[in-house]
Amino acid sequence: MKYYFSLFGIMLLHCFCMAQQQYIGIKTSLGLNNVSSNGSFKNTQINPTFNGSITYQHDFKKQYFWGIDLMYQKLGFIEPFTILNNFGKPTGESGEIIYNYNYLSFPISIGYNKGVKWNKIISVAIIPSVLMSANMHVPAYKTNGKQKPEQSFDVSNQPNTFDFSAQVNLGIGKNISTKTQVYSLLGLQKSFTTFSNDNYFLNTNLKHYSISISVGVKYVYTKN
Repeated sequence: MKYYFSLFGIMLLHCFCMAQQQYIGIKTSLGLNNVSSNGSFKNTQINPTFNGSITYQHDFKKQYFWGIDLMYQKLGFIEPFTILNNFGKPTGESGEIIYNYNYLSFPISIGYNKGVKWNKIISVAIIPSVLMSANMHVPAYKTNGKQKPEQSFDVSNQPNTFDFSAQVNLGIGKNISTKTQVYSLLGLQKSFTTFSNDNYFLNTNLKHYSISISVGVKYVYTKN
């Protein structure tokens, strides 16, 4: 963990020393999240979430850039279940368990940005993340004619704390002034590491993946 934070600091210092053109900005995104496994979780569903980022971008040469973001990211999935009656038989109704994992993430990206007023954007990123909290939520449902209340359980200490993923982004941007650009990105993110372990969903090999739709604005604050 210390290695990644040290790398983040070195790269940030380097960008201030050798800047050509630098941007700061904000970005928000809709994440369509789910998980992959070794087959233990076959019927999981998408858990939609909203995420937010503070962004930094450093241009080098004319059309290439690299950047570092500070992002609050929510990942997770939904697991449906069949409601049973007192005799253990299906009632024909179903419920769901919603799993939420809240991360502080540091996307480090490199990409290509071409255009004058309208820009084509292509980028790839590696994303080290630290788990801040996690919970399991069961919405209210009926069984045997009785209403079961909704329940939430804090499971922050159970999943693996560190996640490492990669992301590919495609998008467009528009320069609305000489110093300001708005943009939109479509991203695909996949974790290399599992968040399951011996004490949390043993032998499931659970990994996050997400499709995101982002909109952002960035502002030039340094230009050499």
